Amino acid sequence: MDEVERIVESSVGLANYLDGLVEDSFYSHPSEEAHRQYLADRASEGYFASRNFAVESACHGALRALPDSAELLDSSTGRELLALCDDFGEELVTTMRWLRMTGH
Repeated sequence: MDEVERIVESSVGLANYLDGLVEDSFYSHPSEEAHRQYLADRASEGYFASRNFAVESACHGALRALPDSAELLDSSTGRELLALCDDFGEELVTTMRWLRMTGH
């Protein structure tokens, strides 16, 4: 269980760190308007922290609903979660590249 907690904490830390860098940047993020729209219905946390929480919540919900005998990764729910994680990961990587290009 310690390994899972470490992964979750690392993900939360990265999301908060990227939010801070994007917020402090002198340049507008290419997806700034989409991020603003996403956050319109949510709490005051940053975009990446909010997205990370959504992904984490979806994973926890799926794990709670999963029967003991089921294999998550072989299920349609597991594939949906993997796609959700992949999409979020792509956003993180794209933003890290953007930060590097803008001098962070």
